[in-house]
Amino acid sequence: MSNTYDFQSLSPEDFERLSRDLLSKEWGVPFEVFKPGRDQGIDARFYNPKNNQLVIIQCKRYQPTAFTQLKNTISSSEIPKIKKLNPSRYVLVTSVSFGVGQKDELYELLKPWCKSPSDILGTSEVNSLISFHPEVVRAHFKLWLSSTAVLELILNANIWNRTKATLKEIENELCRFVIHDGFSIADEILETQKHCVIVGQPGIGKTTMARILLSQYVTLGYEAVVVSGDVEEVWSVATEAINNNKKLVILYDDFLGQISFKHRKFEKNEEHRFIQLLKTVRNSENLRFLLTTREYILSDAKRQHAVFEKAGPLLEQFTLSLGHYTLINKARILFNHLYFSDLPKSRLKAIVNSKIYTKIIQHENYNPRTIENICQNEKFKDLDDAQFLEKITMEINDPSQIWDHAFRNDIQPNSKVLLYILWSFGDYASLSAIKEAFATIVPGVAGETDADKFEESIKELDGNFIVTDRFPFIGNPEEFEIEVSFQNPSIRDYINRRVIENADNFVNALRSCVRFQQVEFICQNLNFISDVSKSNELLQACYDYALKLIHNPDEHVVYNLGPARFSKNLLKYLPDRYNFVIKVGDQLEEHKRNFELIESWVFDTEKWTDLINKSSFYSASEVVSTLLKSKTLNNLQIEACVDSFMGAMWNYANQVQWVHELENVVYFLTEHDEQIEFSNEDLVIMVKDAVRLVNDTDREHLHVTDLEDELTALDSCQSMLGRDFGNELKSINDLLEDAYDRAREEEEVDTSTKIPTKIIRNENIEIDDMFSVLLTY
Repeated sequence: MSNTYDFQSLSPEDFERLSRDLLSKEWGVPFEVFKPGRDQGIDARFYNPKNNQLVIIQCKRYQPTAFTQLKNTISSSEIPKIKKLNPSRYVLVTSVSFGVGQKDELYELLKPWCKSPSDILGTSEVNSLISFHPEVVRAHFKLWLSSTAVLELILNANIWNRTKATLKEIENELCRFVIHDGFSIADEILETQKHCVIVGQPGIGKTTMARILLSQYVTLGYEAVVVSGDVEEVWSVATEAINNNKKLVILYDDFLGQISFKHRKFEKNEEHRFIQLLKTVRNSENLRFLLTTREYILSDAKRQHAVFEKAGPLLEQFTLSLGHYTLINKARILFNHLYFSDLPKSRLKAIVNSKIYTKIIQHENYNPRTIENICQNEKFKDLDDAQFLEKITMEINDPSQIWDHAFRNDIQPNSKVLLYILWSFGDYASLSAIKEAFATIVPGVAGETDADKFEESIKELDGNFIVTDRFPFIGNPEEFEIEVSFQNPSIRDYINRRVIENADNFVNALRSCVRFQQVEFICQNLNFISDVSKSNELLQACYDYALKLIHNPDEHVVYNLGPARFSKNLLKYLPDRYNFVIKVGDQLEEHKRNFELIESWVFDTEKWTDLINKSSFYSASEVVSTLLKSKTLNNLQIEACVDSFMGAMWNYANQVQWVHELENVVYFLTEHDEQIEFSNEDLVIMVKDAVRLVNDTDREHLHVTDLEDELTALDSCQSMLGRDFGNELKSINDLLEDAYDRAREEEEVDTSTKIPTKIIRNENIEIDDMFSVLLTY
């Protein structure tokens, strides 16, 4: 397909890369390449040893009619650089379209370094090179996508599934895309091997890359089909194409499942059919097959289906893995949005001079939605430059307005429910727990026929409002769980605000409770409700749910142990839960139900001992502290409870070997000295014995952090007991100084920590250079 390009869809870096590739092809020589930005007058160069010539290439991407700007730049900025470099030959490539005599004007400025006017290439000359080397365009997707004829073909093929009003809006959106470096690799794999599996996390660009590859084949006369069903659907369209000798390119997005390996897609030996399909495509000249998935889902498929494991070489040979966006990737996305925005030059200058771009790309709230929002001039046109910088800083720190529009207008009701459920878990939750909670609110999800409601919501939110990833159980690395979390903290804060502003959202969140931690988290936020009666009603519901779920595993327990092992480790987590329930019960005067919860163990020394050993002394003592303030027990019951706990406490105190472990015992007893009788002298002896044990320990096993903890704990015990531990403090301090010396010796030997500093510095320079271009175009 023949086109004439104006190159306005390309960023300066894109244009440099295209110019370099074309000249390298035309001259048959490789170039030494320089990063974009403050290039000292060089974008590329090569040295010819035969004639001792240094040839420098300089690229200038401007508007087609910006000749005056180009001439001024050459005269004021480039000529001094050229004189300093003094190359044998200087070649200028620009996107400016030259009128009569304009190229000669530039030549007069640039000779003798430009050997003839042909060393100055404008729009016509670059298009001429493209016509001689059309294969170069294949590697520059933004160029061939920018022509109206190609855009119309793509829109008619419905590849992007968009309903934009004009082709110009589509073109503007494509200009901002930053495609992973693996694009050309995927293109080559698809061309030579006929199929390619693109692997990556949500938001990394695997589907965008696949669609651009699909678009490219549409321009080559292929029909494009996007499928999402099972293997039979792919077979159906492939068979039709083979029978009719039709060129067909197929995209099978998330072919193994959207968030986990989907067995239903590969029932009835369909995994065998899938492998056969890959072989069929590979042997066909008219078929191309693109697939996308996540790496951990592909691993699960291999682990769970022997056929996928055996077909590993067939899959892996044609698999492209995309990593997470690097800082440079993020910088390029922001740069492209700014470069192709309608922001006035004063705004761009303010961004560059203030270096606010570094804060944006490093911010935890970095998100394409946020970037798009701050690059719209209409939104900030009434602000001066200083106010503009202040405003976008606020939007990056708290982009809730962006999420509000998306939440209200862009997602389905079930997806909103899912976000409220995720909020109730705090920071993250397992996929299975989210689904279980979702089923309590959205009817029918538990049934096989309606399970797609949940998956549809996950797919709609994933990579946008939420992210999903896979983690192994620490206690059983052969087992895995999918984790769901908010895409960034600003989304969690926005959902938190929506819940607090409407008490009904609290009710819905409580209805979804399937884990104890949900109840705790919701209860912690009840004090934000201004309606006291509603708050008390919800507190009662929290208490009821807490009693119901007190023996259920929480999400952190699932990850650490796996569900099967939770019951054996229940005592590790119960003290904190008892403490929470008793305190809430006291507020509600549910003293009878509180007592029923604890009466089976609270008077038993052996059970207290078990609780201390399997959780911690601090957690167990907190339960006693709460009971001493509670009305759950009467005076006689409190006395019996304290006696049984004290027996367990002395057993624990006699076994510990560190002062910081004894510190909690000292704190508990001195905090309740009016209610509990004890001997200060006994505690003093225990503390000194612990210090003695530390001094007897092999110094190689004493680390700085441990000894710092010991020093802090010993000073705390001295204060609480009112005794002088001067000698003991000196002995621990001597050990700490020795540990510092050993640490310094190890640091002098290990110089590896110096390496990342250099890498970071170079990366920051590259980013600064990139954004400096905004000052010159």
